[in-house]
Amino acid sequence: METMKTHHDGLKPGTCARSIYDALSAEIASGALPGNSKLPTEKMLVGRFQASRGSVRKALDALLSEGK
Repeated sequence: METMKTHHDGLKPGTCARSIYDALSAEIASGALPGNSKLPTEKMLVGRFQASRGSVRKALDALLSEGK
């Protein structure tokens, strides 16, 4: 049985948290969300991504752990 590999950020591919992380990372990289600015609130991200608060927190924690 093959196990799902995780990225260096600890998020499994195909998860909601991973999708949120990828979207926010891309926005930071493109300058749409400047790296030194505040990110949207958890509540705003929950609504935007139609995700649970837990998934949003995992994505934000991964971004913070990478210094983004």
